[in-house]
Amino acid sequence: MKKHLYILIINCSLLITHCYSQWIQLPNLPVTGTVYDMYFVNANTGWMTLTSPKLLIKTTDGGQSWNTQITGGTTGYYYLRFFDSNTGIVLAQTSSLISQIYRTTNSGSNWNLIFSTNDIFIHMNFINNDTGWVCGENGNFMRRIWRTTDGGVSFQVQHNIGGGSFERIVMLKEKVNGEYWGWCYAGLNLLRTTNSGVNWVQIATLNGACGSIQDMVFADTANGVLVRGSGCINKTSDGGINWLTLSEVNVSNGCRISMANQNTGWITMAADSIIKTTNFFQTYGKQILPAIGIKIFAVVTLNVFAGLNQTNMIKTTNGGGNIVSVNIISTEIPGEFALYQNYPNPFNPVTNIRYAVKRQTSKLPGQSSVKLIVFDLLGREVEILLNRKQQAGTYEVIWDASAHPSGTYFYKLTTEDNTETKKMVLIK
Repeated sequence: MKKHLYILIINCSLLITHCYSQWIQLPNLPVTGTVYDMYFVNANTGWMTLTSPKLLIKTTDGGQSWNTQITGGTTGYYYLRFFDSNTGIVLAQTSSLISQIYRTTNSGSNWNLIFSTNDIFIHMNFINNDTGWVCGENGNFMRRIWRTTDGGVSFQVQHNIGGGSFERIVMLKEKVNGEYWGWCYAGLNLLRTTNSGVNWVQIATLNGACGSIQDMVFADTANGVLVRGSGCINKTSDGGINWLTLSEVNVSNGCRISMANQNTGWITMAADSIIKTTNFFQTYGKQILPAIGIKIFAVVTLNVFAGLNQTNMIKTTNGGGNIVSVNIISTEIPGEFALYQNYPNPFNPVTNIRYAVKRQTSKLPGQSSVKLIVFDLLGREVEILLNRKQQAGTYEVIWDASAHPSGTYFYKLTTEDNTETKKMVLIK
């Protein structure tokens, strides 16, 4: 009887852990190194580049095992792009700063050098097998953007200006009025093209308070998102001319954005959580990961692969499960801190938690660090619903507890100056 009970407890624990995170730990990589980029063409087949040591490896079983395809030596392999299960390219750089493009037509069994230059290629963005753009510099602090229409065999300079190096380029895959739109940034300066890169125009200089730009995506010609190095997410709805700033705890250097489609995407965090949206960041919520410092690299529908190094590799096959949504109810500054009773209560499985954040006297007119955490009857942390900086106002969190068993739970709201806890009941 004790043996059966012990097995039942283990099974329940594993089930709760799986339902809680919806992310599973993958086996350790067979090589050391730090993951730089990944690209998957389906749920099973993908490639990964690593630094220290410099490698390119492949999996055909969804990340359960990996085989080395290139041992880099002094050449580093960085950004990957595959167009089908056989054809792909990789951006490489030698120790003497020679930029190279390698191409495979047999799923990576052979990689052939198709282009080499003394210019410094920093980032590439290919929209199909033939057409792509690269940004970087010429080695003498002249920012450059290049375009290829023959799959990387040759490149033509489209933009050339002094000032350092372009850092990242994003192009929409579908033409608009017969032309490709794109964006490229250098430092805090953002450029845009509306005619396939023939002309690039600086449209914005971002405020430096949020730090350097880490990553950028655009869903269409109007809506885009930037993640910044000092805890900020910037959103635009006018093509990048004006930007709204959202502050987020644990957004920092190295965070990346990955999109499954125009609506669903993820932003990585410095801690053990991740931001997910299903409406291109009009609203978003958090998911908790079983590892810290993970970066999202590859998305194939709801199969998401993420990694950091040899021992921190994870994936999800359902998009990571539910998210916690946070909506602002009122921007009027509350007279006092307040945590309200959730409704409905009891609930199954979704409930609303409303709270008010007052202006902190020590931070006029700044923001408060706000945490909202759910605990079980034993005081164990069940889920972090919120951990971010917010302006004074009234907010509402929508919590989907479908991954948790019936029972009594407590939710605690904490700011710099206040803490309050309330009880709620989940009945399934």
